[in-house]
Amino acid sequence: MGEFKKQMARWLKTTKNTGRPLITTQNGKRAAVVMSTEEFDNLQYIERFM
Repeated sequence: MGEFKKQMARWLKTTKNTGRPLITTQNGKRAAVVMSTEEFDNLQYIERFM
């Protein structure tokens, strides 16, 4: 999380450009998933129709 906080703008740009989610960890355990808004919208769309 510390590294993510320091370089948040870079990580967000990378996530948006690649379309791949970023999993952050805290104390060696998964803490959060960061994804582009487009990917999030796609997941929401798929969820509605399943």
